[in-house]
Amino acid sequence: MTNCLNTKNKFRGEIAAAIHPYDSTCRPQIVNSKDNKFYYDLINTFGEKSGTHALMNTSFNVHG
Repeated sequence: MTNCLNTKNKFRGEIAAAIHPYDSTCRPQIVNSKDNKFYYDLINTFGEKSGTHALMNTSFNVHG
């Protein structure tokens, strides 16, 4: 993950677990159906049901 993006206030509540608490940035991974149809379909189905087309995929690393 080499990209780090700022987040907008109005979306932070929807993806709070995926946002870094120190600076409110996120590190998105873009998925398309050509490269990973299963994961793309999973995100799309979740998005249709929840209204949020984002899933958190993490190893839950403990820092410090």
